[in-house]
Amino acid sequence: MKAFLLDIDYVMRKNRSGVRLLLKTPTGKTTRAYDYSFEPYFLVDADEKKTDALKKIAGVKRVETTERSGRKFLKVVCTHPSEVPMAASAASMHGKTYENAIQYVRRYLIDRKIVPCAPLEVEADEEGAVTLLRPLEGHDEMPSLRMASFDIETYNPTGIPDAKKDPCIMIGCSASKDVLFTTKKYPFDFVKTVATEKEMLEAFSSFIREERTDVLCTYNGDEFDLPYLAERAKQTKAQLRLGRTKAMPFFKRLGLRNTSRLNGRVHFDVFNVVSFMSTIGALRLPRLSLDMVYEEVLGKKIEDIAKLEIWKAWDRGDAHLAKYCRSDAVSCLELAKHFLPLEIELARVSGTTLHDASRATTGQLVESLLMRRAAERGELIPNKPEQAEAEARQAAPIQGAFVKIPEPGIYENIAVFDFRSLYPSIIISHNVDPETIGCAEGEDAFVSPLGHRFCKNRKGLIPSVLSEVLEARFAAKKAMKTAEGDARSQLDARQWALKIVANSFYGYLLYARSRWYSRECGESVTAWGRHYIQETMRKAEEAGFKVLYGDTDSIMLQYTDEKKVMEFQKAINAELPEKMELELEDIYPRGIFVAKKQGEKGAKKKYALINRDGKIKIRGFELVRRDWSRVARRTQKDVLEILLKEGDVKKAVALVRKVVEDLRAGVTPMEDLVIHTQLRKKNYEVKSPELGAVEKARKAGVRVPDNSLVSYVITKTGKTISEKAEMAETAKDYDADYYVNNQVLPAVLKILGAFGYDEDGIKLGGRQKGLGSW
Repeated sequence: MKAFLLDIDYVMRKNRSGVRLLLKTPTGKTTRAYDYSFEPYFLVDADEKKTDALKKIAGVKRVETTERSGRKFLKVVCTHPSEVPMAASAASMHGKTYENAIQYVRRYLIDRKIVPCAPLEVEADEEGAVTLLRPLEGHDEMPSLRMASFDIETYNPTGIPDAKKDPCIMIGCSASKDVLFTTKKYPFDFVKTVATEKEMLEAFSSFIREERTDVLCTYNGDEFDLPYLAERAKQTKAQLRLGRTKAMPFFKRLGLRNTSRLNGRVHFDVFNVVSFMSTIGALRLPRLSLDMVYEEVLGKKIEDIAKLEIWKAWDRGDAHLAKYCRSDAVSCLELAKHFLPLEIELARVSGTTLHDASRATTGQLVESLLMRRAAERGELIPNKPEQAEAEARQAAPIQGAFVKIPEPGIYENIAVFDFRSLYPSIIISHNVDPETIGCAEGEDAFVSPLGHRFCKNRKGLIPSVLSEVLEARFAAKKAMKTAEGDARSQLDARQWALKIVANSFYGYLLYARSRWYSRECGESVTAWGRHYIQETMRKAEEAGFKVLYGDTDSIMLQYTDEKKVMEFQKAINAELPEKMELELEDIYPRGIFVAKKQGEKGAKKKYALINRDGKIKIRGFELVRRDWSRVARRTQKDVLEILLKEGDVKKAVALVRKVVEDLRAGVTPMEDLVIHTQLRKKNYEVKSPELGAVEKARKAGVRVPDNSLVSYVITKTGKTISEKAEMAETAKDYDADYYVNNQVLPAVLKILGAFGYDEDGIKLGGRQKGLGSW
């Protein structure tokens, strides 16, 4: 049959090691197959004379010779995957070991050349044992997946609920229909009332099975929902069967976070995806809460209730709580459907499973792809560095990108240029790779500004794979121009995935725990980057432009004749290497650059521009920082919009004065004054406001764990700021002077300072410069 690989895991059946494949057919059927034919192994860099000694190691099945990167290695085959670590440790006495720390399932995917979420041809016997497994060409669209989401509410009279004693009171589900399981009666058709918490957990499990769910979606389910339900099932002796077998959810620590797996279903934690998108800059939000992400991404709002009010709403039988829980499940499913196509494409591009791709860092995605391509080329996959080596790498950073600091002020007629995929194009154009470095004098080589020589006569793994990724992206973008509907959406997801991976290669070269780390490669790339942008700026000034700002791969030029902008771009591109290209991002009639502090030089990565369509581009302001209150962020945004759209300085100042007046009059809504900050340290040398708020809450019996996100308001009560800080849920008033002097004014002074305003000028009506001054 033809099928798509949805997930894969390791199994041990009848003393046979193998993999279990979760498959989805084009007709919508979900089935499983088992492959016992793949043998675990590792490599030893040793003479064939060591073969007999290696055969005597416990767990070793046989020893063969193999070739990697043009060299001979001994391939040590083991009986079971669990025997590889001990066997490799013993084998290290006879030679350096390689490829022994690659997970069995990943090794299987690499060696069988199987791509998750991509089409396969599969044959299996009556017991499901695979007799043929062959990847098929093409990028066929995944069959429709049956998706479900859930969200839980817990009884939390002391703040953070304790799964050992605080019950789960509601489970909201969204799939082919919406259902809410609870032990209380509510006047809604979607509510299913049961007698006990145990029955609720089991009714929820039955619902997931009845829906025949392929992908179970949560929002932070790795860290909270699934571990909580597992503990409640343990306490109530309920059968929590959320997979396709009787097995409980499986939990594993993955870096700083937990990961939760379900047997026979993909657990898709949308929070991990959102966090990833925030990290790469595709999402800019002060908080990654479900309600804020839902509104930003899909433009919708969900039912709301204060977290600390949930137990009170439960006690009084408030029906709004049921609607709130259901809306969380609905919004989670809608977000999951929005992000799933991208994650499917990331899985395909990197060769990792959908479960792993949705939890991977950019470096892990690149590493997975490089491991696959290295194996296909018959190259040795390097080992990960030891802890000491990784720490030494981290302690020796390289010189970064070039930045031309802007002069604060407001400017008109700005052309913004970007080098298209600057670092990737440098890597490809100059064959930058750990295996091509060290070209001898006299050999044909690319010589970096630092003197490192990269051979031209053998194409490196990294530039080869990166070139393949970029070409695939350009092909997807070209196909998008004529595609429509679902086909266009799939191509868009694919080009996005390829862009994310392509832009991550440079960072991976310098990542301290990278298998392909190379300081020489990394510093050569940035040196070439500095060279190209500085040369472009020099030529821009020679051509009569004023260079306002430059940073890494982009420059902003002030022009007087728009025709010369296009002529300049054409002239630069004629001189660049083949894979490099200077692109015109946009023309902006007006832009603002601000100072770090009043009276100082300009700040990098801190500007606002408006294009001809009235679209505003904002970078680096407090708008996306969660440790600023909404009133400060909104005031700053409004000031920028007035200055960019209308050029009316007086109107902007008047708006700030009105905000100050409202604060002093006590009419500003409390929700606009909440500050969100991560509680990161247990012992602060100076007590911070968030710590002050937490200590008050803890004294009142509220459980607030370390490293949690704290939401607080600065109130009137207390002498110091930390004494005045109160958790947002319990704050009754606010300190107007604090919000005026420490939030609103600092947020706008850097902008209005460009027009001659200082704090007194804003408050009292001081002098200002007109736009004509610039």
